[in-house]
Amino acid sequence: KKFSCPGPLRFFEQVYNGSMPSFVLNPHAWTKIASVIFLDQPVNTGFSYATNSAAYKYTNVQACEYVYEFLRKWLSDHPQFISNPFYISGNSFAGMIVPVIAQYISNGNAAGKEPLINLQGYLLGNPAAFLGEFNYRIPFSLGMGLIPDELYKIQKHELQNISSIPVSAVRVNSEPSSFEDMTITLLSH
Repeated sequence: KKFSCPGPLRFFEQVYNGSMPSFVLNPHAWTKIASVIFLDQPVNTGFSYATNSAAYKYTNVQACEYVYEFLRKWLSDHPQFISNPFYISGNSFAGMIVPVIAQYISNGNAAGKEPLINLQGYLLGNPAAFLGEFNYRIPFSLGMGLIPDELYKIQKHELQNISSIPVSAVRVNSEPSSFEDMTITLLSH
């Protein structure tokens, strides 16, 4: 997304001629009015990479802790940004990640871990909310009138082959003492 709405550059739109794409300045870039850190995480997504194989072995919660650690180190190295309002955002699978990072920031601030991050909120675009949510796309599409009954009947057979957990509630441990504690607990019927 660095090359779309928020980023300083966008692709120059032209008919493909076999050459590498060109960039032009984005006149509507968020970077014109705000300081923006573009961080691809976890490692090996987007433009991020690691120089050793051990860095690729992590859980989602560990990846969130690494982001929190990075932000604190970055602000320590760039103290002129500490007082700026801080928002964290992400889309798609980041719906599972961004709230956890925000919780780490909030818990760190409450514990007095410096530098304190001036967290004002977080934004999620088309977020994934839980791992089994894909099981609900077809029924949702039928309910919204996006697909006909005939297509639903065909897909219903496929849906029965997908394992899902009936969830009545979700509980998040907001004060973890370890990685294992930073989990989302699914409470089934």
